[in-house]
Amino acid sequence: MMPNIEAENVPAHVPAELVFDFDLHLDPRLDGDPHAGYQSLHRDAPDIFFTPRNGGHWVMTRLDDITDAMFQPDLFSSAVTAVPTPPPDRALNFPPLEMDNPEHRKYRNLVNKFLAPSAIKPLEAKVRAMAIELIEEFADHGKCDYVDQFSTRLPVGLWMTLMDMDLTRRREFIGWVHILTGHFGSDERIETMGKVTDYFRDLVEERAANPGSDPVSFLIQSEVDGEPLSRQMVRDICNLLFTAGLDTVTNAMSFMTRHLAENPDLQRELRDNPDRIPAAVEEFMRRFSLVSTGRIVTRDAEFRGVPLKKGDVVLAPLPAGSLDDRRWECPMKADFNRSTRGHLGFNTGPHNCAGSHLARMELRITLEEWLKRIPEFRLAPGHVPGVRKGQVLGLENLELVW
Repeated sequence: MMPNIEAENVPAHVPAELVFDFDLHLDPRLDGDPHAGYQSLHRDAPDIFFTPRNGGHWVMTRLDDITDAMFQPDLFSSAVTAVPTPPPDRALNFPPLEMDNPEHRKYRNLVNKFLAPSAIKPLEAKVRAMAIELIEEFADHGKCDYVDQFSTRLPVGLWMTLMDMDLTRRREFIGWVHILTGHFGSDERIETMGKVTDYFRDLVEERAANPGSDPVSFLIQSEVDGEPLSRQMVRDICNLLFTAGLDTVTNAMSFMTRHLAENPDLQRELRDNPDRIPAAVEEFMRRFSLVSTGRIVTRDAEFRGVPLKKGDVVLAPLPAGSLDDRRWECPMKADFNRSTRGHLGFNTGPHNCAGSHLARMELRITLEEWLKRIPEFRLAPGHVPGVRKGQVLGLENLELVW
């Protein structure tokens, strides 16, 4: 039963039997093990339900429904991806993520130029060298905080190096990202938005005056429809690269390594069969999908028998879709021999993750080098990793011993 304060957020067109109480930012189901919380929706909630929380919105929980919605941008527009939708004074623009075709395709093609497989392949030696250097800093200590000493340092360090950003500000920038991907009601959000805006304004002007080989310089020199990108468009694309590049791979590494720490048999399987590591990466991305993305309905329509009205907001929790027991038997089990085809770890459709090739490389190299250099590891006695909820799931810490 919903508290009265939320009842006003249930529109008249929503059937009573499709109302279910869920809050992606605060729901206790997501405490401790957020993936188990999302998977529990398959048991407890309708496949597509309406929650009055966060302004009132639909939630899709099944793989087929989410996949079909992602391939129907004419009905489910990407103009809204944040849930709840922040007011203009608390919103940053994130093109091309919040664009539909044809504009999305034009700007996505620019981003693909520096994130395509051919562009990231030359980075493999750098990624491996960075991973080895980081691991060797603590390998002989018998313990580490994986998040602090590895999973924030490798992908964030690599991304900031590629962007030619000041590595000494790594912790500060990560803190900004956590605020920006949280609930817009955070008191720190407006202040952080100002800091990000000021930073990219200065960075873009500096790169315009002194261009290099980094993505920011590339965007400044690029054209769409025969016209150079405006400074504002370059800054807005930088917003997306900043928030996506500094957090998601870190979180994927952390959840993956936590699971290995809790399952030494999986560690042994990969040590004995390193050829299974690429398959393990795909399975971990299925098992630990991270992102919940929003969409806005463009017209009145019926989808899977559910009545939708123009302007309805829809949340697609990719972790729920990737843990669908109608698609995968025992979905909470990490099985490196199963087919992971269709998982939503990198989303799907026109807005599938542009950085997926780089992420796969980083995860694969991490497993290869970590398992070579660290003996059987486990969670530190009594340690319970802190969980970050919201639209991007994460671990605040991960204390390991070996």
